[in-house]
Amino acid sequence: MSEAASSDPVVASPPSVPVLAGTIVWAVFALLSLGPLERQLGLFEIVFLLGPCVVLPLGFGLLGDLRSGAPGGAEAWIAIAYLVWPFGLLSLLLAFLFDPGVLSGVFALGWLTPTGLAALGGLFWLGSRRSLRAIVIAPSFALLYLVVGAGWFVAWRFGWNPLDFSDTIVWLTAAHFHVAGSGGWCWRGRSCVRWMPGPPPPSGAGRRLSAW
Repeated sequence: MSEAASSDPVVASPPSVPVLAGTIVWAVFALLSLGPLERQLGLFEIVFLLGPCVVLPLGFGLLGDLRSGAPGGAEAWIAIAYLVWPFGLLSLLLAFLFDPGVLSGVFALGWLTPTGLAALGGLFWLGSRRSLRAIVIAPSFALLYLVVGAGWFVAWRFGWNPLDFSDTIVWLTAAHFHVAGSGGWCWRGRSCVRWMPGPPPPSGAGRRLSAW
């Protein structure tokens, strides 16, 4: 394989386990919204949960394992974010068991931990690159948009209205940065690369985003 070809980024197939698990979690909460949690889980909440439960696992799966593809400085932050991600997601889900207010907001703060760590990795990633090509900046922008969405999510669950925005605008902003923002940049990165011939690596983790 030529050196030019080997320098092209490659991406992973979406990991089936996180995507499937997230889809099941989302479906459970959708069913709960029809019964025991009908008051806490409305249309806004169920639509929002598509982002962290389904769209993000699918999108970041397309970019590959960012822990091994990240440049120096970013790798450590992203690796820590991967470790605490399940706990952050659990905290996010628990926030929906309560009406917007202090208790829901406190649980929502847990989502800021993995997203904040990932954003630090995104900053290091962006600072280490000197190109504005979409494939270069897509991973860092996906991580940075995510923490912005997390901030708006916290405001939504606390019942805050930054800049006097209505509750609907706060929810829409949180959903936007999770889906169209972070998830959108994952898809932009995926659309800018081509599949590299050859079998996947022996690790079985799928094709990852390589250094460029």
